[in-house]
Amino acid sequence: MFRHITIATLLLTLVACATPQKQCIAKASKTLRQAQRDVTRIEGNLARGYAIHRQTILVPTVEICTKPDGSTYSCIDHDHRTVETPVAIDVAEEKRKLSALKTLIQKEQPSVQKAAAACVAEFPE
Repeated sequence: MFRHITIATLLLTLVACATPQKQCIAKASKTLRQAQRDVTRIEGNLARGYAIHRQTILVPTVEICTKPDGSTYSCIDHDHRTVETPVAIDVAEEKRKLSALKTLIQKEQPSVQKAAAACVAEFPE
């Protein structure tokens, strides 16, 4: 749990440290970047012939705990583990999604480039 809080705090700190220009460009390109990630995921699914479902589960582990008086005893803690499961896909549907995403990327690319140029003009580094 502590590790997750530390990672989240670090990521929030990095985002807060981003320059206004980088924040502006990231905001302007958010939809395009998501579409590109989806294209990569779908192409991977098509290449494999199946999707991968990821699920985080709690796994009990036995730990050695210490009482306030210094004596030790066995106690149970939980670790997080990610389990990957293959999932069947509809290849025709995935190809339709892929085609639609590629069309969206081509359509959005010029407007994102204009918005990024406006960000550079508004927030020079």
